[in-house]
Amino acid sequence: MSNSLKITFNNNPNAIYYPNQTVSGSVELRAIKAIKNVRGLKLIVEGSAEAKWTVSSGTGNNRSLITYFGEEKYLQSITYLFGSSDGEIQEVAAGIHIYNFVCQLPLTIPYSVDGEHGHVKYNVDANLDIAWTFDLHDKKPFTVVRYEDLSIYSELRLPIEYEEVTTFCCFWCESDPLIVKVRLPKSGYGLSEKILANVEINNKSTTKVLHTEFSLKRIARFISKTPSVETKEVKETVAEVQGKGAERGEMVTFEQIVEVPPVLMISNNRYCKVFQITYELKVTFVTDGMKVSPEVHIPITIGTVGITSNEFQSSAQMTTKPNILPASFNDAIKKF
Repeated sequence: MSNSLKITFNNNPNAIYYPNQTVSGSVELRAIKAIKNVRGLKLIVEGSAEAKWTVSSGTGNNRSLITYFGEEKYLQSITYLFGSSDGEIQEVAAGIHIYNFVCQLPLTIPYSVDGEHGHVKYNVDANLDIAWTFDLHDKKPFTVVRYEDLSIYSELRLPIEYEEVTTFCCFWCESDPLIVKVRLPKSGYGLSEKILANVEINNKSTTKVLHTEFSLKRIARFISKTPSVETKEVKETVAEVQGKGAERGEMVTFEQIVEVPPVLMISNNRYCKVFQITYELKVTFVTDGMKVSPEVHIPITIGTVGITSNEFQSSAQMTTKPNILPASFNDAIKKF
């Protein structure tokens, strides 16, 4: 056997925490025999987001690779459980030694997530600093889950409307326009909530609209800071449904429901500037022939709980731990 360090979280075997909660635990130092020349036992509680991807530039002998990188730190608590970096050298007696720690998480940190070109991660890192030899080390990750009540954001209660006007050309002629409108009663929705879209198709053109396609898109947006500010997006369809079309010269209005899945990562762009999760409702008006199909892209916000009737809820409700984990937890720590 050899000397070792072991981090344990108190009453939380799955190491799952909410913003504003206290992370507490202990570090067990097991010394088979006395450990000499010890400076101290350092504990770091840290959390950060990273984005990283590589692109090629040029051709042949002039081809080069450019790596884009972005980082944002949310938490870095450094504590010496005993000793210090520049303190007196000391000896740790043989045996098992337990050192307790606590650290309160900030209120506005994003949830844990692992993506194709980035991540948001949190760790507790313990290091026994021993002079003139190898240190002892242990590192344990923990997961942050947000419980987001969108009722506190008044702007998400407002209706939104998008319009697209399209004309179709045939040689030197230009058709009368195809005018489409999509209206949502609000822009904030909770898990399992139904999005009610009001659609108007004013087809003055000679091109038939076969049908409409509604797709709820999750957008993973990775943002670099070096060597320059660049953005890389990965889109994924999480829900889709088909709606009505319109004949040539016809005016059609209808309502369409798109249901938000019960298990979904919630929007995090309020808290993270490097690896953002956002959503949009994409509506495509599919035309016949080889004509362009107009599209409308409506940004929406997904939270754990959608807009409720009570407008005067405190911000503390955003992070109050419910009796069970929100549905987003199961999806939040997956890669996508």
